[in-house]
Amino acid sequence: YDPVGDERIRDLRDSILEIGLQQPLVVRKGEGHSYTILSGHNRYAAISMIKDENPERFLKVPCYVRYENISPAMQKIFIVTQNIQRIKTPADISREIKALQEAYDEMVEAGEIPPANAQSYISSLMNMSYSSVARYNRIEDNLAEELKERFYAGEITVNTADKLAAMPEAEQQALARKFTGKDKITVPMVEIELKKKKEQIPKISVTFTLDELAAILGPDPITKTKLRSMIIEALGSWRGHGADL
Repeated sequence: YDPVGDERIRDLRDSILEIGLQQPLVVRKGEGHSYTILSGHNRYAAISMIKDENPERFLKVPCYVRYENISPAMQKIFIVTQNIQRIKTPADISREIKALQEAYDEMVEAGEIPPANAQSYISSLMNMSYSSVARYNRIEDNLAEELKERFYAGEITVNTADKLAAMPEAEQQALARKFTGKDKITVPMVEIELKKKKEQIPKISVTFTLDELAAILGPDPITKTKLRSMIIEALGSWRGHGADL
């Protein structure tokens, strides 16, 4: 599990030194004398820091031991769901949803659980709304890699990342280049650039005389439906040539 960062680990170390380890680790029994940590990775990192400073401390660490044989996919789910008390960044949440999706797919393929709606399953595990999980999935699936790196670094909010992910990849990459060197990328910044781009699209104005219009429409009576269809077809043709209509 991704550690929370050195500063937070040091804070956790200081707390453990002051009041002790309040919550035991959760481990799974492996082969021989080996154990796999399922919950408490950051607590273990803080304890390791304490032992580096004083090897006589924490010769034993209290743990809850799970002996049942659980699959790697279920183990992944347990790790994610047992760390719900952590203060998480959007990047943490995005990675967890991705990990749960992978675990869900593995369990369905192995026949451990029946196929169902993956987003509903994940939203219940994460204690999040269905729409929030869907938003993170859109970001993970559609956000350009260079922007995704900035999202993981905390330079792009969830709202901004979701707006960017809805754009074609070429537009995302162009904006990524535009915002190179900026500390943050916000929704207003994106909207300003999109407005500038729209203003640069050439506009075409077409005028017909009555005689020209009559020649186009022909001598037969025309219904509103047919006229509407002809106008839509003409607009589509002009848009195809880059006109903003």
